[in-house]
Amino acid sequence: MGTWALPNTKEDAEELKKLMQKPLYCTEENRINLHNLVGNDSLCDKIDEIEDYYEDKYDLRHLIKSYIYNLLIDYETYPKNYYVEFEAEAIECLKSVVELD
Repeated sequence: MGTWALPNTKEDAEELKKLMQKPLYCTEENRINLHNLVGNDSLCDKIDEIEDYYEDKYDLRHLIKSYIYNLLIDYETYPKNYYVEFEAEAIECLKSVVELD
């Protein structure tokens, strides 16, 4: 499993939060935005599977929320396993992303 992008800065977390405020379908633009904010092989594989089955009709927000939720728990438990440090403001913003409905 490889990870190349994490929303560890306030700016990136806010950008992700902005993306999550409306339906997030498997469009090329959304894939690029997600790729730059939450770049992870496993997550991208799941998005590929969803896209293969649903094309651009599936809202990815639940998948992204689940990924962020697990990321926050893992980072809180094992912060030294991460190649970057998360800013406190980013963590708070990401927590609000997980709570969005």
